[in-house]
Amino acid sequence: MMDGLPFWFGIVASIAAAAHIADLVSKRIRHAKALYAARHRQLQEITHQMRDKAKITLALRREEQAMAAELESLSRSIHTGEDAVVQQKSQESLLYVLEENRNAGDQAFLARITHRAFARVAPAAPQRVLDSWSQGRQFLVWGAMAQAAQAKAAMRYPHGRGFTVGAADAYKGNADEL
Repeated sequence: MMDGLPFWFGIVASIAAAAHIADLVSKRIRHAKALYAARHRQLQEITHQMRDKAKITLALRREEQAMAAELESLSRSIHTGEDAVVQQKSQESLLYVLEENRNAGDQAFLARITHRAFARVAPAAPQRVLDSWSQGRQFLVWGAMAQAAQAKAAMRYPHGRGFTVGAADAYKGNADEL
């Protein structure tokens, strides 16, 4: 019986050593699983944070693009408005003064003078000048009465040269300020 005791003792020691190794391996596996779970949670949190930041970045980029498009639209509107103002100012008829000299009893009259073929008189004139003559220019003319003012304008811009002098109407503003 004594002969089998070391054998049994070796088996028990081997089983104890195997159990101890299994316990150590089990602890390492549990530790690795816990470490994996912690890292996985950390990775999920970081992924969630990155997705939130990506959503915010995308929203900001879209907002920036919308603002850039709105800025471009406003810029075009401003340029269109400025062009319209320039066009409107160019179309407004200016008040030209035929002559500044006047007699004591003279009144102010407005006479529209047109020239349909002003391009023949001044071929190098800009288009806005040609348009203003074809549409008619308003001239301030001093005279004792409307017929005298019209005659004065007709002497300066004769019909034989292609000018047409319209009827002289009384100036409705304050003539003393002129």
